Amino acid sequence: MTIVNIRRRLKRAIYQLPIMAPYRAHRAEKLSRRFRDHPLGFRFAGRDGFFRESWEPHERAVIAAALGDTDVFIDVGANEGIYTCIAAAAGVSVCAIEPEAGNLKFLLSNIHANGFAGVEVFPVAMGQATSVRPFYGDGVIASLTPHWHGWRASFSRLVPVTSLDNLFAARWPEQRLFFKVDVEGAEMEVMSGAEALLARSDKPRWLIEVFLQQRDAARSANPQFGALFETMFRHGYACTQIDTGEAVTATDVARWIAAPAVADLGRSNFLFG
Repeated sequence: MTIVNIRRRLKRAIYQLPIMAPYRAHRAEKLSRRFRDHPLGFRFAGRDGFFRESWEPHERAVIAAALGDTDVFIDVGANEGIYTCIAAAAGVSVCAIEPEAGNLKFLLSNIHANGFAGVEVFPVAMGQATSVRPFYGDGVIASLTPHWHGWRASFSRLVPVTSLDNLFAARWPEQRLFFKVDVEGAEMEVMSGAEALLARSDKPRWLIEVFLQQRDAARSANPQFGALFETMFRHGYACTQIDTGEAVTATDVARWIAAPAVADLGRSNFLFG
């Protein structure tokens, strides 16, 4: 292991210590007020990567194309609010869901700084049912999933959990809904709580990030990967791998699971519609 890697691991370990909680909160509060003009036409406080042209080009293209025929954009795992701002700036109604306290500071600041009236914010995690659970880590890779990206069990806080059906199943009949789901390993939990939405005759579209392998030290198989596709296909959805634009079938999913080390998966975002 190189000196650089040792320093990186040590810094990460120190950052997760409970004694660092005041520093983490102060840092988020401070950075959430540093607004810059975003190339996409709004003010934004957030990490540098969100300002780069190379940042998630396929995801941005899919969402930009979808907003023209979307009535409500639901940002599940809104993080600092970049996609919420993109949709709100396009004049689309937005619901933003973000349970992590630091991310929520950025999200609220960005909505307020741009005067995006009418954006609904839900500071809760999405799961299969109502509960209170530990939420691990912070930032873009915070998760309901234990050990995700190496987060320690001690680096967690309790958050309220509810389901997408509880929030939205009875809302906006006959309107065109688009869900962006980025929940770091909890995808199947989220979709298990969305059965009524999936069964709607006016089917919402879903852009879902899901990894073939878990983001733990062993890069073990993600048991939710196959279950997610099975659920979506069972509800009559077709799937597109957004980095290639190619259709994804159940045969493709089975092949990826059987040989994850050589899977021609590319990036891990899929459009279901």
